[in-house]
Amino acid sequence: GVITGFGSVCVNGLEIEYDAATPVDANGAPADASALAIGQVVVIEASEHRGTLHADRIAVRDAAVGPIERIDAARNEIAVLGQRVRIDPVTRIETAGDAPALHRGDFVAVSGLRHEDGSIAATRVDAARPSGRVSVTGPITEGTRGGASVGDLAVALPQGGIPAELRERIVLVIGSIDPNSGALRAERVDQGDDRVLGEDRGHEDDGGAGVQVGLSALHGVGQ
Repeated sequence: GVITGFGSVCVNGLEIEYDAATPVDANGAPADASALAIGQVVVIEASEHRGTLHADRIAVRDAAVGPIERIDAARNEIAVLGQRVRIDPVTRIETAGDAPALHRGDFVAVSGLRHEDGSIAATRVDAARPSGRVSVTGPITEGTRGGASVGDLAVALPQGGIPAELRERIVLVIGSIDPNSGALRAERVDQGDDRVLGEDRGHEDDGGAGVQVGLSALHGVGQ
């Protein structure tokens, strides 16, 4: 679900206790509790003790981490790693330094949930440190020219085709962009949680399985 508050951590209307010793990972890399922020999509494994939920593990799962390839200010959309990202008034945007807006080429981490058309409803966009390693989380499908893809991004898997257990499932793919083909050369592929980055349904609360989005003013999106 989406983090909507702190004190403990509030996700899907549930308050879950955690502390500095709680294991945290961000897109497959070790992190700590200070990396958590409102608007991030997380998977939390928790157990109940005397009526209180305690996090056993927290995993931050960004929908895409990489450079902004295109900005469509008229539609309030950006494209990151072949993923169409929708920006709306509840999207929290954290730009680098004093920059007032996002720009093409900025390296960002996008948190959000997917619509039925495959686009991402961004709940948070953070400026990130540029890196040769990028990642994308979403359903992996057969590409238009064979092979695999996540959204409009071609993915070159180490084993070639998509393993049966991953077909049409949510995956986290980490790797680098091939400068010649533009495909993501996968160095690591983890099966994700279909409940977390599945289709967005208007941010409705369905009693624990839905998603609540933290409120924030929309920052400017510019070229």
